[in-house]
Amino acid sequence: MDVGNRDFHFLINNLFCEYTENLNDANDYLEEINGLETSSLLEEFYKKYIVNLICLNLEEYEIVYENAKACLSIYKKLNQSDRDSYSSEYLFSYYYVIFLKEYFEKNDQIENELLNLKKEIQKEEKNEILDDLLRKINLYLLTISKENEFITDDNIKDFSFDDFTFLCEKTASNIVGQNNNHDIDFLSHYTSIGNSFNILEHKELWVTRYDFLNDKSEFKYIKNVLSELRDDFSLQELFDDIEKRFIINSIDIIIRIISYFHGELPYNKLNEDEKNLIENYKNKYYFVLSFSKNQDSLPLWGNYTDFNGVNLLLDNKKLTDTFNNQNQEDYDLLYFINTNSKKELYSTFYSGEVLYDLKEIKRILLKDFRKALDLHKKKANFIRESVMTRILIEITLLRRLLVKINYFSSEEEYRFVFALDEALYHQKVNFRCGKDSYIPYIKIPITLDNIEKIVVGPRNNSDLVVKGFEEYKTHNKLNFKVVNSEIPFR
Repeated sequence: MDVGNRDFHFLINNLFCEYTENLNDANDYLEEINGLETSSLLEEFYKKYIVNLICLNLEEYEIVYENAKACLSIYKKLNQSDRDSYSSEYLFSYYYVIFLKEYFEKNDQIENELLNLKKEIQKEEKNEILDDLLRKINLYLLTISKENEFITDDNIKDFSFDDFTFLCEKTASNIVGQNNNHDIDFLSHYTSIGNSFNILEHKELWVTRYDFLNDKSEFKYIKNVLSELRDDFSLQELFDDIEKRFIINSIDIIIRIISYFHGELPYNKLNEDEKNLIENYKNKYYFVLSFSKNQDSLPLWGNYTDFNGVNLLLDNKKLTDTFNNQNQEDYDLLYFINTNSKKELYSTFYSGEVLYDLKEIKRILLKDFRKALDLHKKKANFIRESVMTRILIEITLLRRLLVKINYFSSEEEYRFVFALDEALYHQKVNFRCGKDSYIPYIKIPITLDNIEKIVVGPRNNSDLVVKGFEEYKTHNKLNFKVVNSEIPFR
């Protein structure tokens, strides 16, 4: 490197150090760095690399993508000595080209490209940048691998607490989602005329935090299920002795954690491992959006609309795709692109039928546990026991939001569950005034083509209500049908 290169690098590094001490002036530093003239390919390479470090914090991903691609192109033209000196910066740029291609365009080769990048990184001398890239690559490969073939002690030993949380949440939500019945074409949302207008006008649904829902007993119900499951003979049929002991031990821990969250067990009665596990769930907030599989139910008309409201019939597949597309894929990718980004609406999303029958709930929960253990059976000693316990806890906490006591079976409920971490919660939460308290909720956008039909309640002045919806539909160029309830009612 000549004197000019050294001077340029000294100047740009000083500017970057000043920027890291005052992130609020990022745009000013970015403008100053972009204004620096370069006199060689190496200077141009390094300038784009530094600009990308700042643009990642600004969430200017299009700039990062273009700059990273340019870095790869320039790197190929450098002499071998400069390549050797800046291999970490090159691999860093390569990493972001792979992930941002997936973010913007969908990258069908992402798994193969990451495996190749991993091999290149492993050839290099270790440093902080490369260690971080390797950790992220291993984590991503885990989350997309159905067999979890990449989960080895070597791959997970450097995972952070947040990495383990991400992995456990992803594994658990995948298992719960796979074991749910999604083969339901349409879902019914019973609501008032006023609420239906707000949904249509604002193209959003208000989703209530689970602990503010009407039935306070449903979230304790899973504890009773676990207590019965602990002594269930099915454990002996589905699991070997080692697995059975592990599951029973995990169930005991889960019961104690649920007891703590419901105020039945004081914090000082927990052991240190249980306290550590609880810390992960203290700052997690769950929101539940409820529908029914029954499109014209007399009890639901009475309970939720006083027979005067409407029922919005939504296409389940379209709705699920909407929720997935608007958030989940971006959330997963942003974890690997920029963990500080909070653009997403929620961090975990899943859906399924609510189960009421005790035998069926136990069967599904055992199926969840079996699937979790099967994911790792090929490498029985690869993972710390505490990580598997975390996955089973996560499965149970997700599953508890999809079970209710049999008394409510007439509702034929189907739920969408959205989980937010603490930072996201404080950014997204809103409050409305309920009958007896302020109620926290989040707004989830929908597209109106999700709505297949609007059913007008049996007590309404049906002709006038239908006429109003038809006028609204025509004016706004909407395509849903409007019909009366078939229930005779005086």
